[in-house]
This record gives sequence, C-alpha cells and structure tokens, in this order.
Amino acid sequence: MKKITVLLLTLCLVMGLCSCTIRLSTTDIPKGNDAQPKVDPAADPVEDEELTLEAEMALKSTVELLSADVEGLGYIAPALDKNSGLWGYINLKSEWVISPKFRSAEPFSGDYACVRDAYGDHVFVDKSGEDIFAWNKAAMSLAAVSSFSEGLANATIDSGYTQQMCYLDTAGNYAVPLTSLPRASGVNYRTVKYVELATPFRNGKAVVMRYTNATLAAEGIGASDTAYVIDTAGNVIASLASGLDASIYGFDDNMRIVVKATNGLYGLADENGNMVAHAAYLRILHCEGGLYLACDQSGFWGVIDKDGNTIVEPMYNNALPYSEGYAAVSDGIHWGFIDEAGNIVIPIQYDDVAALKKAVNGNAESSGAFSSGVAVVRAGKYWGVIDKSGNILYAAEAQECPVSCISNGFMTFEYSEGCGVISTDGKLAIIPIYDGIGEFK
Repeated sequence: MKKITVLLLTLCLVMGLCSCTIRLSTTDIPKGNDAQPKVDPAADPVEDEELTLEAEMALKSTVELLSADVEGLGYIAPALDKNSGLWGYINLKSEWVISPKFRSAEPFSGDYACVRDAYGDHVFVDKSGEDIFAWNKAAMSLAAVSSFSEGLANATIDSGYTQQMCYLDTAGNYAVPLTSLPRASGVNYRTVKYVELATPFRNGKAVVMRYTNATLAAEGIGASDTAYVIDTAGNVIASLASGLDASIYGFDDNMRIVVKATNGLYGLADENGNMVAHAAYLRILHCEGGLYLACDQSGFWGVIDKDGNTIVEPMYNNALPYSEGYAAVSDGIHWGFIDEAGNIVIPIQYDDVAALKKAVNGNAESSGAFSSGVAVVRAGKYWGVIDKSGNILYAAEAQECPVSCISNGFMTFEYSEGCGVISTDGKLAIIPIYDGIGEFK
C-alpha cells in the first residue's frame, strides 16, 4: 500500500483531519451522531477575505470527527487482515462476518461473492462464507469468473494450453449449451464446448464468439468467428456484422453493446445486431442515464445517446462518464462537471478528479466521479470531498487520492499503512487497521 505523506505525529483520519492540526486520536472519538464535522473556529478567515480553492480545502481540513451511526446497517465489505494476510468480510462495526481465509475477495453481488480460496481457485461463497460451487477443479481450473448476472456467471477456463470461456450456474455447472452455434464452412474451430467471448447476460441476452484455431491467422484467415446474440438456452437470435468485435462487458442497460470495426474505430450495436451508432469513434464509454461518452477522431470527447445522436459536441480533452447525472470533464488543464444537457454545473477549476463510482457493467473505464452524492477532487496538494453544488465538505493534504471506493454512503480511505472507513458526511466508521477494504454492499 502506498503511504500518504502527512505532517502528523499521531494517527488522524485522512478525510477528516487537517495534516497540521490534531483534534482527535483513535482512542477519544466522540460518541453520538447528532453533529457534522465542524471547521476549527480559529482557522476561520477574516471577514470578506477571498480564498483560493486550495486555501478553502485547507480550511475545510480542520474538523472534529464524530462516530458514524451504523446500527441496523447490514452492509459488508471484503477486508484484508494485517495479521494473516488473508481476506475476509467485515461489517461497519469492524466485526468479521466471514473470517479471513481467502487469497482474494470481491464485494458481494446479491447473495454471492467471488473469492480465491486457499488453493488459489476461483469460487463463489454465500454470506455465511460457504463455497457454493461444485466445480470439478481436477479437470480444469477457473482462470477468472465474473459476478452472477441473471443467475449466470461467465467464466474463463484454463485448459493448460489456452484460456476459453463458458457459462456457469450458481452450483458451478455448465449452464448454457454452446454446441448449436453456427459453424462457418472451412473454418477449423479449436473447441465446440467453449468460446472465445461470452459476455454477461442482460435481459436474457448475451454475445458469444467461437474460438477458432489460432494457426489460421497465419494463413490470412481471421482467427475470430462471427459474434452471435444468444438467449439463456444457447439459441442464436441475432448476429453482428462480419468483422465486428463485441465488448467483453456485453449489453448495457440500454441494450446496446460497444463494437469495434476492422478500421479500429468504435460504434454501438443493438440487441438485434443492428448498428445504431456508426463505427466512427476512437472510444465509446457507457454512462448512467442512457448516454455515452464518445471520443472523436480528433481526440476530443463529447456525448451521444443510445441511437448515436450527438448530445454534447466533442470539445473536451478528457472526461469521466456520467454518474448521478454529472460527468467530469477537462479542458486539458483543469476539471469540472457538466449535466446531461452539457451545461457546466460545477466550474472547471480542479487539478484532478477521482473515478470512484463503479460502473454497473463492470468496465472500470466507465466509472464516474459522483457516488452517494459526493465526488473527490484535488486542488493543489489537497484532496477534497464535494457535494453536487460544488461545496467542499472536508479535505486532506495527500500526495495521492486517499479514497479508494465509495458505496452506500461510505468511503474507504487509505492512511499510511492502513485502510479505514468514513461516511460521506464525514463521520468515522472504521479506524484504519486493515491492509485493504472494498465496497460495502
């Protein structure tokens, strides 16, 4: 874990305290939850004094921190135990709900979470920590496995000489037969049972692509087959045009899928395989709310809708996808936020913005900035938490963003050699005693 440089002699919470003013130790945290973090009155500026953005963050970094009320909240998160070096699951009271016994652990998605067991194998566990899989580990190992989507997980199988994909149900059994997929005449398929691409299911539909013999590529024949849209029974209901590669993340909530053409440019296809946005962009990123960030061939970012219509003209040097109605955009020097109509709602004034709202489709590039009503931004040497009006709630001096994730109103932060949890309204939930903490779900 990277150490955050701060000028403190005692432990203080990164997102709660100033790096040069000590108000709190980990043993005298006030009890109760009826007050918000308060700015030190001695640090108040003189009346009418105009502050820079960095100075405002410095001011907001001196606070009194109260304990968060976590009674009745049933969220749990993966946590890395310092003593054993293993992952388990904790609640917001810092109690082990599932004792640390895994090599790695993902946040829960519904009733299940993907972990790597003591042998390094990918398995799923329920909230009691019990392995729910009946996977035959002796035959083949799971190189990777996704979270369950509509009761199915797309898994990557390591067969010893290559990696191939299939679908598994919650018991670890093969769930979607792929043997009936069309076969092109004259093409040598490496396997019938497995495929090169198997996207997560959405509304009962997914995209698959057969895995052909890689030696065909040397003979000038494409190594990939046609991409097919299938249902959960493995029936083909549509196909993409020849030469289109489909995104591994599958259909989004608009039932669109990002595709890449042979010219290296990206577009959008619908669930029937029809192109709805021509392959004319350097990149396309799915956003919340039916919109997409699209980078044109000049390298500028704008916004299109699910049918390829331009909503915001390409004008920004960089951007983060919409989350909770706001997208972070950059003019090449500073960052700010626009709404879904393209209006600037928080001035372009920050030095950096953190992408902390995890994308629904699993694509890390599609993660936005606002989560649980807040975003984390940097001005100079300070990282601050802002609300959707741009008000700085609190801040801290740090070399790198101290917040690693935000979910359900709680933020995981890193301090020195530990990870802790703070609520988005600035109250302490868990002191930084773990080597890692994931999302609370």
